[in-house]
Amino acid sequence: NGYEKLLNGNRVGLFVGVSQSQSQTKVVPIGTITVRSVIVHTTGGFIGTYMQNIYDNFIINSALAVGYESHNRARLIVDRMTPSDQLGDRMSEGKYDSIYMTPSLTIIRSFDQKNGIKFRPSLYLQYSHSYFNSYKEIKSIYSNLSVKIDGHNTRMFGGRLQLAGVKVLGDINNGGEIEIRTGIKYRHHDDNGTVLTIPQTNPPSKVSYDIIGENNIFGGYIGSNFTYTFKDDFNITADIEYGRSAGNEKNVSGNLSFNIPF
Repeated sequence: NGYEKLLNGNRVGLFVGVSQSQSQTKVVPIGTITVRSVIVHTTGGFIGTYMQNIYDNFIINSALAVGYESHNRARLIVDRMTPSDQLGDRMSEGKYDSIYMTPSLTIIRSFDQKNGIKFRPSLYLQYSHSYFNSYKEIKSIYSNLSVKIDGHNTRMFGGRLQLAGVKVLGDINNGGEIEIRTGIKYRHHDDNGTVLTIPQTNPPSKVSYDIIGENNIFGGYIGSNFTYTFKDDFNITADIEYGRSAGNEKNVSGNLSFNIPF
């Protein structure tokens, strides 16, 4: 949901919403079964503001969002303290919360062609700062082992360099566009180190590690977008994207949205 207003020819708005996602690692074989080593289910809410400025054939979009998320995390433990006649590989579980702040900037250049065709190269930049609170992992079933993860900060800077081809649809009363896009992407991760504590030892054992494995990640993507606005300003948008990055990272995303002004 949101509110938008024209201010000196520029679009300015506020938005609020909820989100839900799930991330998981690749399936790995453990004995006679296959499991995912980490699964994280996330729900949350966010609020933010944005502005769109148009200068001739340039479009500049800027935004700032802040949000809260709740995470449920399952992690594979290879449990060698289990009796030999029982499977010693189990999933430990943990629940924790986080808050984040994300500013972003997009610069788009539009080149108009014949028959409603447009080419739109663009540059997208984003920075994100998140704080994750401390939490305890529920023990694995047999080893009676539980650990405490200290609160920590993470930072991410990312960018996308994109080229899109657009076909304009309809007329002044009912109109929209179909977009096909491709591009390259980059992101850099940084964190202040995470401390893991095993309270069962005397004194408690502490291990410090970086939660991000690969700090610099490059990749590419392709995607498509369809948007259509009817004469009463009712708007529908559909989007889908597939991407791959270094380290055999793959992602598929899609969304369908409706905008009804009142």
